Amino acid sequence: MPQALVRLRKQGVKTAIASGRPHYATDFLIQSLGLQSAGVFFTGALVYDPASKTTLAKHSLDRDDVLSVIDYCRKHNVYCELYTDNGYY
Repeated sequence: MPQALVRLRKQGVKTAIASGRPHYATDFLIQSLGLQSAGVFFTGALVYDPASKTTLAKHSLDRDDVLSVIDYCRKHNVYCELYTDNGYY
C-alpha cells in the first residue's frame, strides 16, 4: 500500500474509489490499496460497498434508452461498450 494512503488513514481520512468502470473491474485496486469504504462506479451510476458486497444506490438506464443507444451506434458506426452488474458487451 502506498505510504501516502497509510499517512492519510492515520490522520483519520477515509479513502474510497471513484471510477467510470464497473466495480468488478477495480477489484485489483480495491485490494492492493486496502480500500474498505464504499465507492462510486459506472461514472456515478452505482454506489457499492466492496467490503460487504452491497449495492447502496443504483441508477440504471431504462431498457428502451439502452436499445436507442445501441441502434444509434450501429447506424452511425460508433463504438460502444455496455456494462451490466455481471459483465460487459
